[in-house]
Amino acid sequence: MSSSCPRDASRSLCLSTWSLRSISALSIGLLLGAASISGCSLETPASQTGGTVDDEDTSGTGESDVTEADADVGTDLEDVTDGAGDADDGPRDTSMDGSETPEDVTVDGGDAPSSADSGSRDGGAEPDVSRDVVADAARGDADRDISEPDATRDAGAVDTGGMEDVDTGGTQDVDAGVRDGGGEAGDVGDTGPVCSPSSCPSRPHATATCTDAGTCNYTCNQGWFDCDGVASNGCESRLDSDSFQQKGCSDAVFVSKSQGDDSNDGLTPASAVQTIEKGLDVAANRSSRARVLVSRDRIYHNRVKLESGVDLVGGYDATSRWSHDPKQHPTDLQPRQGFGRNPNHPRVVVADQLSADVRLRGFDIRAPNAAPGSGASTYGVWVAGSSNYLTILDTRIEAGDGGSGLDGRRGRDGRNGRDGRPANSPTGGQGGGSGCEAGGGSGGSATAVLNRSGESGDNGKSSTNSSVKGGSGGSGGANDSTAGGCNAGDGGKGRDGRKGRDGLEGRPGTEGEGSFQNNGLWSADAQPRDPTDGQSGTGGGGGGAGGSCLTPSTKIDASGGGGGGAGAGGCGGNAGQNGNSGGGAFGLVVDGSTVQLERVDISMARGGNGGAGARGGDGGRGGDGASGLDPDTNAGDGAEGGDGGRGGKGGDGAGGCGGVSIGIARVGSNAKTTGNYTVDDNNAEAGSGGSGAGDAGDGCDGIKRKQRDF
Repeated sequence: MSSSCPRDASRSLCLSTWSLRSISALSIGLLLGAASISGCSLETPASQTGGTVDDEDTSGTGESDVTEADADVGTDLEDVTDGAGDADDGPRDTSMDGSETPEDVTVDGGDAPSSADSGSRDGGAEPDVSRDVVADAARGDADRDISEPDATRDAGAVDTGGMEDVDTGGTQDVDAGVRDGGGEAGDVGDTGPVCSPSSCPSRPHATATCTDAGTCNYTCNQGWFDCDGVASNGCESRLDSDSFQQKGCSDAVFVSKSQGDDSNDGLTPASAVQTIEKGLDVAANRSSRARVLVSRDRIYHNRVKLESGVDLVGGYDATSRWSHDPKQHPTDLQPRQGFGRNPNHPRVVVADQLSADVRLRGFDIRAPNAAPGSGASTYGVWVAGSSNYLTILDTRIEAGDGGSGLDGRRGRDGRNGRDGRPANSPTGGQGGGSGCEAGGGSGGSATAVLNRSGESGDNGKSSTNSSVKGGSGGSGGANDSTAGGCNAGDGGKGRDGRKGRDGLEGRPGTEGEGSFQNNGLWSADAQPRDPTDGQSGTGGGGGGAGGSCLTPSTKIDASGGGGGGAGAGGCGGNAGQNGNSGGGAFGLVVDGSTVQLERVDISMARGGNGGAGARGGDGGRGGDGASGLDPDTNAGDGAEGGDGGRGGKGGDGAGGCGGVSIGIARVGSNAKTTGNYTVDDNNAEAGSGGSGAGDAGDGCDGIKRKQRDF
């Protein structure tokens, strides 16, 4: 390896490795290692395997002529060994004016200082060889005695069987590569390669150092890691820059939607899995894997449940050597729009009952809008029962719009009561049938009993949901047995049934804050009152039968007419439905936990509007009463049955309350959020209450709050 000195280094001399063979012409038996001069730089280009010398010996004697000029100093005084440790062929001649001696040249057996004597060789002893000795040796003064203690370089002070350190002036010692040439004690063998960090090949994001063997070694710069094991691309992965993430690749699971496959193990960038769920599963089942690193190359559409003790870090780019920029290029986590009428209410990221530290970093979490009419709430991040184990960093949480409440359904109309049947004989007609137990009464039948009257009509019926009785049946006409002139009575008309009562109107909720239930989900429990069904009308009473004419021997001379059947009562209308409440829009919900937030931005959304209330159904029409029989004799006529009462109208539904819009909801007295975060409500709106039907009230409006304690 060669030493390189500037040619304009005034009055300086650079002496690198000297070989005993190189100065044999001096005949001084001098065992001399290496000397260096302040102002010289030892640089070894990676392509250089042997030393090079600028000036060649022109004397042909094998001696080194050393001459010093006032301004210039000749370079390349030494015989330089190549990379294999062999001496270069041919002596080198560098002249020096004999009137002067080299300045500031020492051979020091101690540690190399970082001063002007930075080129001294550490041989384990500290004899002082004066520059005069060096100069005399260079001039061929073999008679100069260098065996005195202050000029002797003890052969035992040089470990010729190992390596020696040469201080290059930096902070890293590099191996000079001096090896035992196999001669006697004091012989200095061939020199191996001398390493200089500045001459090592460049590697991206890595710093070169030199090993004891004189080879280049590399250390990744802070925040960069060599995950793929390929030397040429250096430290290709910028996995993280935070101190708690300086762990390299050995504890990570890699996720890339575009390049991964869930059949992979996920333990290297080249074997990344495809879904976050798979990555978390791999990490949770390997104690050595404490992080899941997620590439931002595609949008991830699945919901995520965090695992205790496993960090989830986004912002990587698998298409760019896993570079990391979580603030500018976070990983998108956005489940697909619309959850249908999901009673569980969607939560994009769930941290439930964590028992060890978890850090969520580098994501753009976007809760989708809930489906219209679902009344579902949406949650960007939902945390429950996790103490203080969760920290969220460099993340944006965007709430989705709550689903609008479903409109109420109109109540069904009540069924009509059936008409009564007329009497076509002395037997009374049958009352009308009912689908709600409010049948009409049957008409009375004529009798042939002396001093008796025709039968009265039956009373109408009422349904079980009615507190009103049915119409009473008409009375029967009196029989008559007067000889020579019958004067039997006519039957009485049955009474009409009564109308059923209308159902009660729905009543809307009175406040739109709502509350969180035992399952940790929000409900707009504003205590609305549901409307009720209308009551059925009652059946009419049957008509009374007419009286009969009898002979003195009580034989029927002429029968009275039967009474007509009554109409059945109409059924009550079904109640209309209240409108459902709109869903809430939540960025972050913290239930019974403390969450640390650092550089977190939360955007609020719109609460769902309440659904409209619906009208109640109309009551069914009551059936008509039928006519009694007119016998066209002196006997009495049967009477008409009563009409059935109309069913009551169903109650109208009230409007549902609007959903809330909340940036951060803290549930319970021990729920806390700390740190550095913002909440943006520019696009936020509370849901409006739905309109009520008829006389039913409108629903209450929701509330909008950046932060709210429940």
